[in-house]
Amino acid sequence: VFWNAVEEEKRLTGDNKWPLDLIVLLQNELDYKFVSQMQMKTYIACFTEIAPKIAEAQYFWENYANDNKGFCIEYAFEDFFTCLFPVVYKDKFDREVKQETIITKILTTKEYKWSKEKEWRIIKMGKGEEEVFPTPKRIYLGKECCRNEELYEGLKKIALEKKIEIIQL
Repeated sequence: VFWNAVEEEKRLTGDNKWPLDLIVLLQNELDYKFVSQMQMKTYIACFTEIAPKIAEAQYFWENYANDNKGFCIEYAFEDFFTCLFPVVYKDKFDREVKQETIITKILTTKEYKWSKEKEWRIIKMGKGEEEVFPTPKRIYLGKECCRNEELYEGLKKIALEKKIEIIQL
């Protein structure tokens, strides 16, 4: 909205009378407020195409599962009734996007250096109503997951109750 106002003043007056430092200050303030609101009202679930048992998955076990102390949940791709968005990896963000798709573009674009993640996202905006996910196919326990007995036993109990296959790596 702010940049539209600046552009409108330029169009009407043929000149931008606003000092650059004021424009930058206002833009930073608006960006901060916008990002803060987005963070409070946006819910994102991230998934990868990479199977947990292959060598390529070691990156995820180290970085997202507390160095093999965590777990991985496998879902069947076709079971999702909600929209999954593929993440697009680029060297730089495309600023020439339609206003109606800017939020989706921001939330589904990452730097190319992250492309090995092969990520998909579910994005929900709103009050944070509880999302109902399909039942997982499998729960994979990291090599060191059993060291946290409460987590280990809790996952085994859930898997048994919900009839989910559990695999200790």
